[in-house]
Amino acid sequence: MDVLYTGNVEVISQKFFDTININDKKVIFSETKKLSFEGDNIVVFDRGERQDNLRDVYTTFNFETVVYFSQALDGALHIFDELEKLESNLYFCRRNKVKNFVYVTANDLYKDNEAKPLGTSREILVEACDKLCQAFASENSINFIILRTPYIYSMGDANNQFNEWIRSAIDDRKLEFRAQQDAVTDFVCDEDLAVLIERILDEPNISKYCIMNISGDNEMTFKDFELLITEQLPDVKAEYKDNLNAIPGYIKNQIARNEFGWAPKHLIADDVSEVIERNEFVRYKRQQYIRRKARIEKIQNKVRIAIEMIVLFLLTEVLNHYTRDNVLTSFIDLRMIFVVIMGVMNGLNAGIIAAVLASMGYISDNAANMQWQIIFYNVQNWLPFACYFLLGSACGYNKDRHEDDTAYAKEQHDILEQKYIFLNDLYVQALDSKEAFNNQILGYKDSFGKIYSIVKRLNAVVPDKIFFEAINVLEELLENNSVAIYSINDKSDFARLIICSKSLTRTLAKSLKLSDYPKVLDKISQNKLFVNLEGTEGYPAYVAPIYRNCNLEGILVLKYAKNINMNTEFANKFSIVADLIRDSLFRAYDYNEQTYRYVDNTQFLEADAFEEIIKIKDEMRDSEYIDYVLLKIERGNRTLEEFSTIVGGMIRSTDIMGLAKNGETYLLLSQTRRDNMSVVEERMKKNDIEFEVVKG
Repeated sequence: MDVLYTGNVEVISQKFFDTININDKKVIFSETKKLSFEGDNIVVFDRGERQDNLRDVYTTFNFETVVYFSQALDGALHIFDELEKLESNLYFCRRNKVKNFVYVTANDLYKDNEAKPLGTSREILVEACDKLCQAFASENSINFIILRTPYIYSMGDANNQFNEWIRSAIDDRKLEFRAQQDAVTDFVCDEDLAVLIERILDEPNISKYCIMNISGDNEMTFKDFELLITEQLPDVKAEYKDNLNAIPGYIKNQIARNEFGWAPKHLIADDVSEVIERNEFVRYKRQQYIRRKARIEKIQNKVRIAIEMIVLFLLTEVLNHYTRDNVLTSFIDLRMIFVVIMGVMNGLNAGIIAAVLASMGYISDNAANMQWQIIFYNVQNWLPFACYFLLGSACGYNKDRHEDDTAYAKEQHDILEQKYIFLNDLYVQALDSKEAFNNQILGYKDSFGKIYSIVKRLNAVVPDKIFFEAINVLEELLENNSVAIYSINDKSDFARLIICSKSLTRTLAKSLKLSDYPKVLDKISQNKLFVNLEGTEGYPAYVAPIYRNCNLEGILVLKYAKNINMNTEFANKFSIVADLIRDSLFRAYDYNEQTYRYVDNTQFLEADAFEEIIKIKDEMRDSEYIDYVLLKIERGNRTLEEFSTIVGGMIRSTDIMGLAKNGETYLLLSQTRRDNMSVVEERMKKNDIEFEVVKG
């Protein structure tokens, strides 16, 4: 069986393939450059200049399994052609009847029991890749296994984020993280990943479509990781950026352990010192190579100059010998040309040496015709020597000065480039600050209009209408689509979901146990706004309490918020809108207590009031803010008062009972879907109440 490893294979090392002991042929296709993987049954290809190389690889070999490494691994941001490359591989898999496809990708978008709303183009692209895999698995006879991994680290040479951090710490003595210090992350060794893939290759057909979140059991914060590095390299400084986009985290499920008996063996705390030592050794070897190469180049340059000088000098002397008696060339001094050429080509030192050789040639040429004393004591004979040395010095000096000017210009260019980058960063920051200040000024100037608009939209007498408008107001004003409103019964420890943003409808918990959030409970019990400045995992970003007559009636929740919105200005804006919503709700509750029409001695709304509630609920559901189920319930021979008491003891405070115009009784179950009303069905059967689902 042949196995193809393709995609972003640069993130893994030679030890990855050494760990896989299966004797199948390992075909490695690199999308970027030729890689130097070696070993038995290993064949390496790269795309090169031909775009159809990938097709040739698929048609040449009989692949049963393809292992594709995503560009999104290690939190990479620039993955613009990920979907295109994945689609190409899937196309060739279908054409060549590949049976199994293993997709190794990042886990930064997937949190257990928590769905982060899609926002960035990268997140949308990764989500599109997952949907493409799922659709392909459903339409074709191919088994898909998706491995979502944290950061990958290697004990060998590999081009992954971990090794980049180590190299930066060794070379530049600094670490740069795109996250906060307390952000939790994880690392898995590529050798452990190889063991899991080997077991998958042995038994790939566990499911048509299987997703595994794997972990290296190295849960730590970025601060902890920094301390691991600084224990080995004490002078390293770390820089943190307030950006949690595309950060792999600590997430795992038990599928890998249960189905394949896999568990990671490598711990980064034990391996990091070895990785640093290996990289320091590689750096030392690299520096030695650079120094050796510089020395060799210097020697080669000197040898080249020496050879050029000797050959040209001999050629000059030969030409002088054969043209000595030629009248046409007697006025040309070939030695002078030799000096000029050497000075212009090789600098001052070569020019002086060439002048010395030319002088020696001149003396040798004239020694046969006159005594050497005459050559030196006759001033007229000094002129050729002066010309040789003058031309050698002048030409060599100009050559050296030109090289110095070029080096200086390059140095100045590098300095100006660094200044430009620095000034450009300042300019971008200034623009951001300007935009923020403009928004503050415009918001201040328009604040009265905004407040009037909010108050007008919240001016209703039906609480459900206020809830509906409250979500719209908060989403527009805060530019945030993760708002929720919960009601709280003073006799219960649970908060029941009334309404939430469209992005949270399918994922947000329908009830919250307040005791599970002690930090939130501590703040709202003091009637204060909770702000998750510490970034506590699982906690919402903002929570505002809704008190009425010293009783906690509900909470206003902002599930997620950008890091730039975790400030006093945003908190004040959220708090002001929460107060306006609270006041509108109190007015509506007071009005309803006085005028709202309940059937006497019951909890059933009269027909007109109940019909109005249904219309508002329909509008909310059309906007995907809520789910609800409307039941037609039969009271049988029981009086309306008795029936109200029985049903009222079965339902939650957010559920509504009402009458139709024909006198029939109905029950509206808030935040409920037909597929999760089993509890209600049991209670109805227990109390001998027949019902029919009308809507939902």
